[in-house]
Order: sequence, then C-alpha cells, then structure tokens
Amino acid sequence: GTGGPARGFRHWLGTGLHYTPQAEGDLGHRMREAFRQSFESGAERVIVMGSDCPGITPEILHHAYDALARTDVVVGPASDGGYVLLGLNRLEESLFTDIPWGGPDVLASTRTRAREAGLEWIELDEQDDVDEQEDLKVWDRVWQHRDDQSISVILPARNEEASIRQTIEAVRPEALEVLVVDGGSSDQTVSLAIAAGARVLHSPPGRGQQLNVGAREAKGDFLLFLHADARLPNGYSAQIRSAYEKDEPALGAFSLKIDAEGHGFRWIEWGVAFRSRYLRMPYGDQALFCKRESFVRRGGFMSIPLFEDVEFVKRSGRDGPVHILNEPVSVSARRWKQLGLLKTTLINQYFFTAYHLGVPPETLAQHYQHPRRAMREDPQAPPRNLKTD
Repeated sequence: GTGGPARGFRHWLGTGLHYTPQAEGDLGHRMREAFRQSFESGAERVIVMGSDCPGITPEILHHAYDALARTDVVVGPASDGGYVLLGLNRLEESLFTDIPWGGPDVLASTRTRAREAGLEWIELDEQDDVDEQEDLKVWDRVWQHRDDQSISVILPARNEEASIRQTIEAVRPEALEVLVVDGGSSDQTVSLAIAAGARVLHSPPGRGQQLNVGAREAKGDFLLFLHADARLPNGYSAQIRSAYEKDEPALGAFSLKIDAEGHGFRWIEWGVAFRSRYLRMPYGDQALFCKRESFVRRGGFMSIPLFEDVEFVKRSGRDGPVHILNEPVSVSARRWKQLGLLKTTLINQYFFTAYHLGVPPETLAQHYQHPRRAMREDPQAPPRNLKTD
C-alpha cells in the first residue's frame, strides 16, 4: 500500500501481515512489481487484488489460490470490463504491458495476452467494483447481505505436522479465517499450515497464551478454539449460529467423539457427555466457542501451564448458560494410546482432582513434566497435552 507509514497499516490491519510499499508507475507496472517481488521472495502462487471490491470473500480467495495449482492464471472479472483479482503461478510480463488500464477492455486485452503466451486460465464469477460515486450502492448491497455471524477458527499448535493440514482444510470452507498460533514448532507445522490456507501467528509456547494471541488478531464475530488433532462436523458454523439464535449462551462447545474403537473409549465419551451436559463443564478438546466481545470482556484465557480451558469455562459459566451441541467433534485417541487407556485416565483424574482441591497449576505442571514423580509412570512417554476427561 501507499499513502501512510507501515505502522499505520499494522494498526489498521494487524501485525500478522507483511507490508510493502507499491512501486511507482502505472497500474500495470505496480502489479508486475508486486508479482516479481513475491516470486523472488519464494512464493509459488501469488494473487493481487484491489481494495475496491466488497464482494470478495475468503472463500473466493481460497478457491483462486487452489486453482493456481492446476492452471497458469486465475482472473476475477469485473462488471465494468476490468478485473478485480489476478493470480499467477509464475511471472508473465506481457500481461502488464500496453494494456488500456482504466478502460472497458482490460479483461479482453488480458485474455488475448494470456492466449498469445500459451497460458491456461480460469475465470471466477464476475464481481462489481467501486470506481465512481454512484458505485457506492455496491457496498450497501453487499453489507445488507453480509453474514454478520462470521467465525474465526483459532488453532494453537506445536509440532503438529501429522494433522494440521487436514484439520485446516476441513474447517476452512465455513470459516472467515483460520488462525494457527505456533508455539515454536521444529517440524513442518508452519509451512503445512500456510499451504493449507491458514494465517500463521507466533507465540511463546503455552496454550492459554497462544489462544489469546489468536483471539487478538481474529476478525470474526465468533471465536472457535480448536485443537490441531480434532475434526469438526460438517455444518459446524450453522450449528454455532443456531445456538445463539435460540439462546444467548455465555459459551458453547461440541459433544466429544474419540476416533478409536473399543468399549473403553465409549465409556470415556459417556463421562464427557455427563460432565458437559449436567455439570456444564466442557473442556478445550470439545472446541469451545463464544462471541468475540464476550471473550474480550472476560479477559481471555489465563496464562497458566495447565487447565486454562477449565478456568475459562468456570468464569464463562458465571456470565450465563453453557450450551453443548449435539453433534460431536472427533478427536484423536493418540494420547490415550501412548500409555494405555487406563493409565492415561488415572493420570488425568489425578491432576484433575488435585487442581480442584486447590493445587496451583504451576505446581501441577512440574509434576506433569515428570509423571514418575506423581504416578510412578515412565517419564519417557507421558501424553504431551493433558486430557482431563
């Protein structure tokens, strides 16, 4: 962008973006330089779009980005004969020279240049942009049909390369945005999250702190906090909105399903259902959600090493009802399988009971890092994240 310092843009749009001044020259030269700089910095697929098209949605951008994996050019036609979006997987300079910028033949000329260069292209649905004062009615029309119940999905992660991409791809179509807050991964978590279409933020490790970082950057009306090894049901966004149409809960969560066979896992699911529905105490692996303003009003999660989700649920429950959706979120059984279902459950209940008896989370965390000290378990194989079910 131009017209102001980078500090002003960061204050407006957030700190998780990279800001670069536009090049000088006509529109074609400025776009060409934007593409060139992006490809030289290592990008494999690049999309340039204007700021005057209110109809562009995250879904359209994700579709355009995915399409560049199988075509050379993606273009979003504008109703006035130009285009509102252009995506490339390599720089083709002929698309930016001797084009009648600002006129009704921009798109036609671009098609001709792409054809002459032997490029394959995909065109998206036509959009209206805003060039003149009378075009402002476009903003009114889009605003009237805007889904004002948008959802930001916040994923804390650390070394989750085995599941992060699948989790993001499953939730992305129904979300306004997916924010992955990395706590210092040493594997491919960050690159896989970016490839899957998430925005990646960075934070010191600690689930509560990571969740707060994501919430501060989120733009959705709802915040949905999801574990990296969880799978939400199809239509999860409509279920969340429906919960708030019927009631005004202080907090919501999904039911829980463990992705494993066996009667022992079904008993754990039954216990979670009892605790959630009758005690109104869902935990973090059940994909907690709430309105953003409610989260801000409560001060977010506490930066404690364990039980930040339990503490937040308790605090939320004092503000109003806690709603449990019937559809389950499916979670991996990996942590139960590391030590065995019985041993893991006993360890979890040990820490859970100690916490509710008033033992500080900091003290529990020290013992949790050394399960032999607390439960005479093998210190080489503790479950990495505490499950309190």
